[in-house]
Amino acid sequence: MSTTNKEENTSTTSTTLTESTESAEPTTANTKSLSVVIPCYNSAKYVKQCLDSLKTQTDTDFEIIFVDDASTDGSGELASALLKSMAESTNIRYFIVTNKENHNCGGARNDGVEAAIGYYIMFIDVDDKLISNDAIKLIKEKMQSNPDCILLSFQTKRPNIDPQVSILKLDKPEM
Repeated sequence: MSTTNKEENTSTTSTTLTESTESAEPTTANTKSLSVVIPCYNSAKYVKQCLDSLKTQTDTDFEIIFVDDASTDGSGELASALLKSMAESTNIRYFIVTNKENHNCGGARNDGVEAAIGYYIMFIDVDDKLISNDAIKLIKEKMQSNPDCILLSFQTKRPNIDPQVSILKLDKPEM
């Protein structure tokens, strides 16, 4: 697959968007139902485990928006190589947003949202991973009931925390 670079300049910062497909504009053919936004700042040691957990999903109708938030440890370059390889073996579409200046986690998430074309948006931190290979499938099934928000709990290896994994559906309040 080829990549397309778009430069977006503001008065204070510059962001580069690298896409895994020919067209940078969303079309019916290349729009995914879910965009997974991964903000990253100097976390190269976690990039592979996070992306591997997405690569093994049984439902691959999603796109990955990896936001390299001005990392200096090679996080963006590693993600680019892994995502390119992933795109060659799956139908998972990806974008890499490269910030020239650090926007912090909230700003990086916003940059990812701006690049996303999926109908739904999910955030995963680069130091996290999806444990179940059906996680995306289960999340999308819960979305079919049209909730305002889906909150996912976590599993941890910390000894003082009881690990639980569950999905909580928040419905719209009745008016």
